[in-house]
Amino acid sequence: MSGVDQPPRPVISTFSGRFVDVLEPMPEDISILDIAHSLSHSCRWNGHVRRFYSVAQHSVLVADLVEARLMLTSEFRKQLLMYRQERVRQALLHDAHEAYMSDVPSPIVVWISQLQSCERALAKAVSLRFATELSHYRHFIHHADMTVRATEARDLCTCSEFLVSVTGQPLKERIRPWSPAKARRRFLQRYLDVSELSPGRRWLRKRVLSIGLRINSFFLLSFALKESYTCRDSSNQPPAKPLRWSGPRVCPTPEPCSPRSSKQPSSNSTPGLNHDTNS
Repeated sequence: MSGVDQPPRPVISTFSGRFVDVLEPMPEDISILDIAHSLSHSCRWNGHVRRFYSVAQHSVLVADLVEARLMLTSEFRKQLLMYRQERVRQALLHDAHEAYMSDVPSPIVVWISQLQSCERALAKAVSLRFATELSHYRHFIHHADMTVRATEARDLCTCSEFLVSVTGQPLKERIRPWSPAKARRRFLQRYLDVSELSPGRRWLRKRVLSIGLRINSFFLLSFALKESYTCRDSSNQPPAKPLRWSGPRVCPTPEPCSPRSSKQPSSNSTPGLNHDTNS
């Protein structure tokens, strides 16, 4: 197969202006701001819920449940200061790959090998970007994920009786869906809570984060999340800005009633126009 017949690389543009190759993602292209923004606007259960319920809220609930359950184990209490933030961060980012390939239902993913390859590549890039191994402590995360899933089925899905019997026992508390803005804010705040910062710096960055979200400032958000403000500039990436037509205008001055519309276009017509000279 020639190079012309091959499909283009699956490169997507993100909220912050980065470009990510889904098949070969680079850790430096992964942004927590992109993850939070995308997951807060992505609906769980492929949208088949009574009210909009974001993947970001699901991730926050799983992280909270993992932390609450780990606090009850004697092994975790002994290693609390060393491992709490890492384990909760793993739970918070367990669905981070869905920010770049959407929330594809699990029954569909298991039948498409390309989607599984993309999930593994994105999960590896997320692990390298945030220095955490998502495969460790998977049993704790999976159990919390299934519990939250059962709670979502009971409170948000129409076929709740069947889904609860399949996924497990739900929580006693009922889920109240957040707006996308609140889900993004809570996700980013939870990320800063489990970041490796001193309490004073964590408080400062959370304050800057709140201001940046309120005024929608990329500069303040990048500072609060410790990310580079400018995107990488590589020759093998699409341009950061859309191309604009720099040639002459077709009609420099408006002409309300022009009889030229019935004439055939000349051979030296303006480049870029779709004239059919063979008709």
